[in-house]
Amino acid sequence: MSTNRDLKIDSATGDLVLDGADLVIVADGAAIAQATRARLRLFRGEWFADLDAGVPWFAEVLVKNPNLVGIRATLRGTIADTVGVATIETFDLTFDSATRTLDLTFSLTTDAGELLRFNEKLSPTPEVT
Repeated sequence: MSTNRDLKIDSATGDLVLDGADLVIVADGAAIAQATRARLRLFRGEWFADLDAGVPWFAEVLVKNPNLVGIRATLRGTIADTVGVATIETFDLTFDSATRTLDLTFSLTTDAGELLRFNEKLSPTPEVT
């Protein structure tokens, strides 16, 4: 069984997390959770190395009268294709057309058998606090 590892990203700022001058590493469930969130937030065409990677937010989600069945399938596929994800256990999606936000609640089991739970609010613009 391989260990999933990645550099830790601050979920609020998107910056690398440092411990003094050292980069912080996340592993196993935390790394899979971080990768899942990053994949859900990546707009298709945004990453120069693979323009097909990411969610087609502009083409399918942020459109007038979005197809929720298609969006569910796309997001489930994005989650399921994340390295380290074995199965999606639960999945619930609510779309607010007035604010154009998606409330996504799901749980997944990792390849190591760990259960991870998510409650994500996805919107076209970052929340201002």
